[in-house]
Amino acid sequence: HRRKTFNDFKYLLYDTTLLHILRHEKLPAAAIFSTLFRKNPTARVLRFLSNESSLIDDIYIMQSVPTRPFLIAFLKEFYKIAVKSPLPQPHFSADAAAIFTNFIKILKEKIDGVF
Repeated sequence: HRRKTFNDFKYLLYDTTLLHILRHEKLPAAAIFSTLFRKNPTARVLRFLSNESSLIDDIYIMQSVPTRPFLIAFLKEFYKIAVKSPLPQPHFSADAAAIFTNFIKILKEKIDGVF
């Protein structure tokens, strides 16, 4: 059994964000995917969808979709995964783990009760 990495966490968060948008009918799937392919090279979209994208790819993809519904879904899913989930946390260096833990604590304090 391998340890969870930051990329595992990142792609889980991306996947659950998109599923949240689709499940709650915030945007139609056809509109999302046609926008992704219209505003990005096909190779970038395929890297993103196959969990092989770089940070630069991720930024371009995120800039090509409507910000508000995706940001709201992202924050809700981040909260569920990082704060409420019993899933094992990703493996980070000690410094990164401390920063991440403090970030989660602050985020939880700021949004606790909102969702």
